[in-house]
Amino acid sequence: MFCDACGSAMAAGQTFCGACGKQIGVAPGPGVAPPAASDGRVAEHLSILAALWIAIAAVTLLAAMVFLAIGAFPVGRFIPIDTLPTGVMSLFHLIFLAIGGILLLVALAHFLAAWGLYQHAEWARILTIAFAFLRILEFPLGTALGVYTIWVLMGPNSEKEYRALDPA
Repeated sequence: MFCDACGSAMAAGQTFCGACGKQIGVAPGPGVAPPAASDGRVAEHLSILAALWIAIAAVTLLAAMVFLAIGAFPVGRFIPIDTLPTGVMSLFHLIFLAIGGILLLVALAHFLAAWGLYQHAEWARILTIAFAFLRILEFPLGTALGVYTIWVLMGPNSEKEYRALDPA
């Protein structure tokens, strides 16, 4: 006989598992329902995962706004432009505007992926997994979000569980 909680071997007639302490072989009393079966990892974690992707999108959007503001800001009021070589300020503004634009597109794509996860769209699962592999390089928050996303959306039965959630 084995414990149904931890899998440890038990002697016949033993009512408590020696490894984990779970009571074995006792039926629930009258009027007590057995514990409900879990819907699966995807169903349990999908709304948390989508909320985390919205949070990372909001942080990315904030960074985009900062870069766009710096790129559009007239720095010449505070730094004497005549001390800088010609074209440096234009290059400075262009670089910050480009970085801000790229971050803005990334933030919008993350918002789109999170919305798709809330809607249980099949494309959102694939898009979020792709973003997770890219974000995994951004230690520590991106790594944590990437690993969590991969754990939820790429488990052995994750695709089947995700498709079962689809309302259509």
